[in-house]
Amino acid sequence: MPVSKWPSTLTVIKLIIELMYFKKTHFIYLMILSNLFLTNSYCFSQIIEVKGSILPLDFIHPNHPYLTGGLEVILKEKLGLEINYGQRVLPYGVFFEKPYEQITAPATGKKIQLEAKLYNIIGEKIYSLKNHQTYIGICYMKINDTRNLAIIYWVPYEDEPNIYHSSTEHTAIKKSIAAMNVVGGYVYSINRIKFDGSIMFGVKKKIQNYIENEYYELGYDSYRHWVWDQPMDSYRPSFNFRFKVSYRII
Repeated sequence: MPVSKWPSTLTVIKLIIELMYFKKTHFIYLMILSNLFLTNSYCFSQIIEVKGSILPLDFIHPNHPYLTGGLEVILKEKLGLEINYGQRVLPYGVFFEKPYEQITAPATGKKIQLEAKLYNIIGEKIYSLKNHQTYIGICYMKINDTRNLAIIYWVPYEDEPNIYHSSTEHTAIKKSIAAMNVVGGYVYSINRIKFDGSIMFGVKKKIQNYIENEYYELGYDSYRHWVWDQPMDSYRPSFNFRFKVSYRII
């Protein structure tokens, strides 16, 4: 008698029952695990808050437009630890500069900010309101940047030494800044989106030099360009305004 390749009716019924039991059991396990995850996630969010942010004003900086983003961790709604990293994305400023006819060096730049802050210890009338926060802290900032620069200086005519005309020297300026600032800020929240404005002031060490510049060799001492673009190696006051848009991840 030939053997059937199909399972018996009893075997099929048994498999269906086992499959139903298997699905039901794992569905219960899934519900338990989901409940535990949601509960622990809620408890975890009461202890720690994590935000991702972008700094739009960095992109429209006149000298070094950076694309900057960061991450902040806040413990028990009091202590905030933040890191921001920025990279130059344009070889020249967005509004005040035009592409240079002559490129002396590739325009590159990086920026990093490390910040520690305490929330809601000043400005009680503000942070006592719903969706409002204040903070105060310290911020360390490091910038290394190279960009092209056109210096306009005055030179005499060969046949009229008492009459001067302007001449342009295409060069590049290499900048290194290390700053330590006190920062104070305000945060307004709309659900998970947060708008953060702050003011920073302190002191910075600025080292700035020209690259491949003939200005010194020519010996001219009359030129026109911004004070902050002149060569220097000194400590200077530091003042910055910052605006961030953040999204609460946890």
